[in-house]
Amino acid sequence: MLDAVDKILNHEELSPSQRRYFLRGSSPVGGAQPKALVDYDGKKWIAKFSKELEILPTCRIELAAMRLAAKCGVVVPSCQVLDVGGRDVFLIERFDRTEKADKQIRRHMLSATSLIGSDDPQKGAYGDVAMAIRKFGIPSFIKKDLEEMFRRMVFNILVNNWDDHLRNHAFLLDRAAGQWRLSPAYDIVPQPMRDGDEANRLTLVVGKMGARASLDNALSRCGDFSLKLNQARDIIKDMTQIVQDEWITENKAAGVKVDKLKMLEESYQRALK
Repeated sequence: MLDAVDKILNHEELSPSQRRYFLRGSSPVGGAQPKALVDYDGKKWIAKFSKELEILPTCRIELAAMRLAAKCGVVVPSCQVLDVGGRDVFLIERFDRTEKADKQIRRHMLSATSLIGSDDPQKGAYGDVAMAIRKFGIPSFIKKDLEEMFRRMVFNILVNNWDDHLRNHAFLLDRAAGQWRLSPAYDIVPQPMRDGDEANRLTLVVGKMGARASLDNALSRCGDFSLKLNQARDIIKDMTQIVQDEWITENKAAGVKVDKLKMLEESYQRALK
């Protein structure tokens, strides 16, 4: 499978037997990085593969970010990194499957792109997602999901995750209610700073200053998430402190070597100011 991953990254043709293991790009959890569906330790996972000779250990950086997000009040699935043949493989447990009477039951899932009716996952706003939660969410969970969405937006700012497009947010159908709940978070990966006009920007619109990746901008539309200004400030203060205190600890625990932390520090600079 690692050989197939390298072929994908090198834009080489795969055999039919290799292609069947990998997710199609149209999947809500597809994306550009090679991924596969795997069974491991009695559970179903999505596997993401590291690149050969990569500069930074992306799988371990993502594991640390997901654990850090959980400490910041963001709901995340179980995750781990395995060493397979000297290469890192990031495993994220599938949350679109559930066990019932020893059977795997599929949970219907929609990306935010589909739920808000967008034709371009790169264009949209966190406020659009909040509106979809109000419109299609389960009434008793709307307030909780709105705050959760605010926390995800803030966390993406704090770790410079500008790969925050609409397909990287999703919803799961509650069959009994016939309505939607925000899914656990996924694809939260600290990114390097971009150059030029794209520097200091996320992909989705944050607030009154557009997609500007600043905490003030997040506060500017906190009402979209049913939060009062003082509530939103307290959330941001707590999350910023957690990231400041824990980012090094979590990255070391995930296996990121000390000499790579300096390169990674740029991604966390908004939390470290």
